[in-house]
Amino acid sequence: MKMPVYSGLDVLKKVKSIDPEASLIFISGHLSKEMLITALSLGVFGVIEKPFKETPVIAMVNAAIKNKNVFELLNRTIDMLLFKFSELD
Repeated sequence: MKMPVYSGLDVLKKVKSIDPEASLIFISGHLSKEMLITALSLGVFGVIEKPFKETPVIAMVNAAIKNKNVFELLNRTIDMLLFKFSELD
């Protein structure tokens, strides 16, 4: 969350402005309650505090991938249903 020029929150805002659906995981050694609340309100998938073990990171990345895949499947299903029902006019 702390970098020389921009904060992690600055980077998060920029990435979300480019791709609002991006699944982002923050890893920070300087995490405060306020930063956590702000990051979550800006749409991060998860936050991991340093030091960390690789197992929770891998689990969170896998969860983010599954979440994104489910979201994309749901969107395709909705699009297909809307297309099918549009023919009923």
